[in-house]
Amino acid sequence: MDSSLVSGISLRADIIRFSNNFLVRIWQETEYEAEDAAYEETGDEDSCEPWKQMADSEYKSSMWSMISMGDDQAMQKFLEEHPCAPIARAADGRGPLFWAYEFDRPYLVNLLKSLGADPDATDLGGMKPSEMYVEREEEEVYEEEYEEEEESQYNEEL
Repeated sequence: MDSSLVSGISLRADIIRFSNNFLVRIWQETEYEAEDAAYEETGDEDSCEPWKQMADSEYKSSMWSMISMGDDQAMQKFLEEHPCAPIARAADGRGPLFWAYEFDRPYLVNLLKSLGADPDATDLGGMKPSEMYVEREEEEVYEEEYEEEEESQYNEEL
């Protein structure tokens, strides 16, 4: 088989795959935006169904990133733009309140609770958001960072 034919077929498959993923993202974003608009119009929590579904999405991944990186301002703006976001649940059953506890973001914990996040919700493992909090001493954090740095230097030497 001609190698240019194989490359052309491969390129077409990549374009189709990209197109399908792009369309799925547009559909997901449109679905969430429509639900946000319905919630804003009616104030009815039932209009937030896609956010409650235990499934991953770009929006939920974005929230995880903002919370894990400590970007409280971006997260607050996101919550203002998406009133259903505080009750979001990812595929593992966790959501922004779980992550705010996990990454020790007390401001976001309080904000999310005030916006309707359920502190009694449980993930697929039966854990509540507050159980995600792990108290860490500075010394432990320093040791972990030192070990990671040491490992990184070792890998660079190889």
